[in-house]
Amino acid sequence: MDFMKVLDVGTGAGLPGIPLKIVMPKLKLTLLDATSKKIDFLKIVCSELLLSNVDFILDRAERAAHLKPYRGDFDLVVSRAVADLKILVEFMIPFCKTGGLIVAMKGEKAEQEVKEALPAIRALGGDNVEIIDSSSHHPFLKGRLVVIRKVAETPSNYPRRVGIPHKRPLTGLS
Repeated sequence: MDFMKVLDVGTGAGLPGIPLKIVMPKLKLTLLDATSKKIDFLKIVCSELLLSNVDFILDRAERAAHLKPYRGDFDLVVSRAVADLKILVEFMIPFCKTGGLIVAMKGEKAEQEVKEALPAIRALGGDNVEIIDSSSHHPFLKGRLVVIRKVAETPSNYPRRVGIPHKRPLTGLS
């Protein structure tokens, strides 16, 4: 594979997608956000930084994940500070290829979030969850990375309609 396809869900100001692209320029990066001002800003930033091979999606994750060009298309799906993990996985996992990785930047309560999200992770096709303490690698980073391997296809009814994941997170599934 010449390049890795990476999606940054709820990218906001381009974090963590743009720093990843800067340190690994061969990435094929896609930045997804539902706010047009943020996407417009990111287009300017990427142009000013001379970053090539960057695409932009102006849409909600709940809608975009059902579109054929994006569903199950990415090797790596990343996100930072979008939602609690039990909600966030429903936004992220459908975009990832089977065998790919989902990485969510979380805080000091990552272990509890993973425990609450495990039923959703498994129902969406994820497993093999690992928590990496990023402060052990970089003392100025006080957080954890939740790494999830996608092991199976996500059922076609996920993610659910806009607003539903926040109102009724996937918990207590068997």
